[in-house]
Amino acid sequence: MLNTPARKVMAGVVGGVVIVGGGALVAAPASALSATNWSKIWRTEIKPRADKRYVTSADARSQFAAKSSLSNYYTKASANAIFASQDGVTALLEDYATKDDLTDFVTTADLQSYVTTDDLADYYTKAQSDAAYAAKSDLDSYYTKAQSDSNFAAKGDLDSYYTKAQSDSNYAAKGDLGNYYTKTQSDSSYAKKGDSYTKAESDAKYAPAQSVLKGTFYVVGQNFTDGTFALFSGDVSYGATLSAAPTVHVVAAVDTPPAACGGASASATNPTALAGQLCVFLRPTQNVNPGSGFQIVDPTTTADPGASKFGFGIRVEGDGTLGHVAAYGSWAVGQ
Repeated sequence: MLNTPARKVMAGVVGGVVIVGGGALVAAPASALSATNWSKIWRTEIKPRADKRYVTSADARSQFAAKSSLSNYYTKASANAIFASQDGVTALLEDYATKDDLTDFVTTADLQSYVTTDDLADYYTKAQSDAAYAAKSDLDSYYTKAQSDSNFAAKGDLDSYYTKAQSDSNYAAKGDLGNYYTKTQSDSSYAKKGDSYTKAESDAKYAPAQSVLKGTFYVVGQNFTDGTFALFSGDVSYGATLSAAPTVHVVAAVDTPPAACGGASASATNPTALAGQLCVFLRPTQNVNPGSGFQIVDPTTTADPGASKFGFGIRVEGDGTLGHVAAYGSWAVGQ
């Protein structure tokens, strides 16, 4: 008997029969054994008929592990007890994604570029941002920072400005200005402050305005023809403009002045008049017609008697005597 790890080859001679792997060959008689070529018989008869279920020792060593080498391996029973079958694995993996299912997801390496929850502690969530801030599209009616900086003053620049409350307390609203002049209206109606004297400056520079303006007159001429009534004239300016034409009073040298002309205390040397009155005080005349020889005339209307608010005219008529014709005296007009 020959023994190998995987194949057993058994040969024997029994009663002239050779038994090979369960088969039988008829052998020659013993007397003929010396002439039998067993090597040839093995190659041609026995080896081809050997059981194919067995391998040689060399083949076994090259194809199979020794029993002692299986200590790191599970037996089938152990593997069945520890691991799931293919069908069991398929059932277990039904709730898991395959590699193809994860193509739209990031890997652990990809997540290294993302922040963690701890990194976001100082940030708002989307819901918090939506509640606290306006969307970009909602800002169309707002100025950007650059636009605001160019259009408006910074708070620190407003120290020299009034607040709304201060302005409301110090200034009138536009709607309250109905009783006020605009700048254009004021400029056209009034002189600028620097263009006029103050009351104190005027009082120091000028004498007080006179309520009664005074002056003298003298009209003289020559009558060259006896019996003729020569005419002579003159005019007087008040030096100021009255608010209206005054009432005329002619006071002869022998007359007592009326109350409008100061009464008895007034005279040609002390003329006076009440407001709105023109008083003409005559001195003794020379060769003047005693009737209508002396008259006060309004130069603007030629009214006789009369006077304008600017001044008056004087007309003198001679009495026909040869020689000088003269009328003179003083006047006063009350403003």
